[in-house]
Amino acid sequence: MLPYPEQPHTGIGGYNLTSPLDQVLAFDYEGAGNLDDLVLFRAGSGTAWVLQNQHAIPPNPPNFSIAFQQDGNPPVEGGIGGFDLFATVDTAFAFDFAGTQCQNYLLFYRPGTGAVSILKNNKTTPGSFDPAPYQAGSSSPCRYSKI
Repeated sequence: MLPYPEQPHTGIGGYNLTSPLDQVLAFDYEGAGNLDDLVLFRAGSGTAWVLQNQHAIPPNPPNFSIAFQQDGNPPVEGGIGGFDLFATVDTAFAFDFAGTQCQNYLLFYRPGTGAVSILKNNKTTPGSFDPAPYQAGSSSPCRYSKI
């Protein structure tokens, strides 16, 4: 048995984690200095979710709510903050872009293409992410063509 309360096939916070292309990273969604939230995405599908930790107290199981959800519909819609996530090589990490000791920015990139987007949580519009001052390349050569 694996060390978490849900069966493996149910994933976490409603995200099923059934594809080998799924990626998960810790993120500071609130900008409070804690990597206690999760970014989950399925490269190649346009699917991206952000789960906000609801801080269940042990022995209660972890509890996450959906702060952002894009289930993807390639080649028309998908991704997060303008980065479409339509290529299977797309990857990301959280980092402290502003030097505030909070890893509350996301960097998505597509290896081998020069495409990179730094995204900032738009706190005035919950569940939305805006490109930060740096963005290079295009995540897709043509917004309406599959990669």
